[in-house]
Amino acid sequence: MACGLKHFDLAQEMDAEGKKWKFLGIQSKNRKEWYLTQLANMHNGWTTVALYDTLGDESSKFICDQTEVTSMACSADMIEKLCNLKKSDSDGKMRRVVNLITWESEIKKEMLDLCEAAGYKVYTFS
Repeated sequence: MACGLKHFDLAQEMDAEGKKWKFLGIQSKNRKEWYLTQLANMHNGWTTVALYDTLGDESSKFICDQTEVTSMACSADMIEKLCNLKKSDSDGKMRRVVNLITWESEIKKEMLDLCEAAGYKVYTFS
């Protein structure tokens, strides 16, 4: 997974606090793929940005804006939430998030259409 994330250049470099950083977001309930993504980030020297349902929409948007995250790994049940989060983003805090990496190998057509309408490119775990 680390090689795939790096190959598709799914974490953009940013400058902060006198250092260069690469962030990749994760939003999901705990599961083995969450941990595998965390390990892949560690292998690549990237920092994981974890979003939780308890944060609320405004906090999630703020975190994405502050970290300049461009990619979010998620479970399929979070795709619609992330699409709605971006579509309802009137102040542009989600503008940099352009990639969704889903851990399921198949995504329903209506979900892909929703992602396209929100401006996301979708990658599957496989």
